[in-house]
Amino acid sequence: MPSEGDGPEAHILHLRELLKAVEARRITLHRRRALVEKKRRRLQGLLDLWQSLNNSAAESLLDLSENHQATHGSELSAGARLEALTQLNVANDCFHVWHSGPFATMNGCSIGRLPAFAAVEWIDINAGLGQAILLLDTLVKQTGFRFRRLELVPFGSFSKILRSPCDLSDVETKVMPNSPRFTASNAMSFYYDEANLAFFPRRNMNAALVAFLQCVEEFGSHVEGLDPTIRLPHRVQDNKIGGLPIVFTPGEEDTWNRALKYLLTDLKWLSAWSARHVLL
Repeated sequence: MPSEGDGPEAHILHLRELLKAVEARRITLHRRRALVEKKRRRLQGLLDLWQSLNNSAAESLLDLSENHQATHGSELSAGARLEALTQLNVANDCFHVWHSGPFATMNGCSIGRLPAFAAVEWIDINAGLGQAILLLDTLVKQTGFRFRRLELVPFGSFSKILRSPCDLSDVETKVMPNSPRFTASNAMSFYYDEANLAFFPRRNMNAALVAFLQCVEEFGSHVEGLDPTIRLPHRVQDNKIGGLPIVFTPGEEDTWNRALKYLLTDLKWLSAWSARHVLL
């Protein structure tokens, strides 16, 4: 800095130096300002991006929340529907076991005869027995069970039971009724008609009923082994159910009628068990 004795040139030189210093500082400050502005713009861009992402995330969260509520509502509705469906007994709807007066019925077909009542037509009895065969065959297939030596052949009023000389429960592949293991002499038909001209029609029907009783007993024992809480109300022993013979003998219609009631009752219990424990 010049003194008071210095001339004007010294003051001018000093001012020029100050001017240069100020200009240099102005340039430095300008550069710093430009750098700060650049950072500010970069931060503003990041802030705008964050706000955009945040808004998008908020919208997505709202959509997810709405979808969750909708899914939860659908889940509750489906659960209620499933619960209602699990209460349905499809077998009971398709095979309605009931009674009409003193006779047991299967899908409205009376099964049995009594002298004191109007004679039940054999066409009804044959149809009802055919439905009973189909019911047991359906229950057996649902569980994957196989009889040891018997094969059910549901065919309406002309249903049959085939007896095999070998143990079918040990056969891995399904045995078809036309297999060489089965012959016509091993086929037991349920069809009966008093006007039937076939040889020994009642004996054939009785043999089929006894075989059917064996099937019910065999499958019932299998079910009782799976579920100790169930026990069929009428026990099967040889050709009797509940102590009554299943064979049809003229003059003993009352006994036969009660035995058929017991038979259908056991079938109804097996159907109820299947509805609770077997998935279709």
